[in-house]
Amino acid sequence: MHGYTLTIENENVEPIKFTVEDSEREADKSITDVQFKINTLDDNSKSKSDSIRYELVIKGNINSANKDQTKMLANWAIDANEKTMYRTVEVVINTQSNFSGETLRRYQATGMFVVDYVEKFNDINDAGKDTESGEFELFIAQKVGSKQKDVFST
Repeated sequence: MHGYTLTIENENVEPIKFTVEDSEREADKSITDVQFKINTLDDNSKSKSDSIRYELVIKGNINSANKDQTKMLANWAIDANEKTMYRTVEVVINTQSNFSGETLRRYQATGMFVVDYVEKFNDINDAGKDTESGEFELFIAQKVGSKQKDVFST
């Protein structure tokens, strides 16, 4: 099972941080899935273009341990202030959930903003078991003109 950390920063607001948890229960994990994409913008997809943007989809659980952080994500999603809507995001993915293993990836990108944010609460999860938590999905993308050459620092 992978371990994830997520840090979202802007000098004008409090950082949002999800750190690794030692729990082996999937429902207790803050982050359960990360998808990184280099997206060639549609108008430029007929030939190789430098009109690309970095995108991340981060999925996780909402529970008592991270309810404040997920509320901060929701507030970021509705933020329309030019000084605070664009943030630097770093995601670290490790081979072990307790970070005792090898770091597989470290993505860091500037100028990221929220495209979509979804929260889902249900009394019964997909496996048919009672749940005391919810789920979130954060889709973020990089502002046009913000792309850097090296998003991978590991």
